[in-house]
Amino acid sequence: MDSPYWLVTREEVGEALKIDASAHTDWLNIVIDGCSEWIETQCNRQFKERTFIDEVIGEKDNCIILQQKPVISVTSFVDENGNSYDDDDFKIDKKSGILKLLFTLPENIVYKITYKAGYKDIPGDLKMAAIELIGRLHQVREQKTWNTRARSTQAGNITFEAKDISPTIQKVISKYQTRRIC
Repeated sequence: MDSPYWLVTREEVGEALKIDASAHTDWLNIVIDGCSEWIETQCNRQFKERTFIDEVIGEKDNCIILQQKPVISVTSFVDENGNSYDDDDFKIDKKSGILKLLFTLPENIVYKITYKAGYKDIPGDLKMAAIELIGRLHQVREQKTWNTRARSTQAGNITFEAKDISPTIQKVISKYQTRRIC
């Protein structure tokens, strides 16, 4: 069964690479999981829609950059003293994941924000980047040329060096990387 957090399904990979996904289930599980995780690590974010909880410490500012994006909704915003904040207290830039507060956060107070973020449907360019990485590993596997810098382990960890990544994949990663500027 496909993981709900993979960027692509076995069937999508099988179709794109013209391989029988059912004949390579274990191998595909490892590389899809590993490549999905690698892309998310490079972008410093998770892509599939789910609920997240961020904790921030007030620093006399009026914006909070949430860890994940795009933001679908904020379900809870409370401080360590139990004070709740609602939609009237902030505006959300959903695409960037920035909460613009209509007040200034007092210093050294911990705030907990619960929110839903991510994509219900993974964007096509992210899917293609994952498929291209998986395709490289498949090609290496079929040609038995494991002396490359692409590796997989039983845990599904994949390592690529930046110079081994195509410019197309590098552009996709750059497009989706989270930057922490408010």
